[in-house]
Amino acid sequence: MPNYIIKEEKQLNEFISSFFNWIGKRKGKKLANHLKKDPQLTKWVNDGDELADKIAKHMRAKAKKDPAYKASMKSVQDFIDK
Repeated sequence: MPNYIIKEEKQLNEFISSFFNWIGKRKGKKLANHLKKDPQLTKWVNDGDELADKIAKHMRAKAKKDPAYKASMKSVQDFIDK
């Protein structure tokens, strides 16, 4: 077995980090492809997207009618944007 001399620990950490990132990305893509093919999971994701659109539409409509609601939405959004 060859003996390696590591002059800087930083190089070793970068190599190990990049190696595990490569493994993670490869496995992640494989898992994502399997999940995309799952019809039940795809249906749940689509239902969730539709529900999020309905909630956003409802909140915008309520903000148009109620100034206090609009002000509270603005304060929450300002808090999030910080």
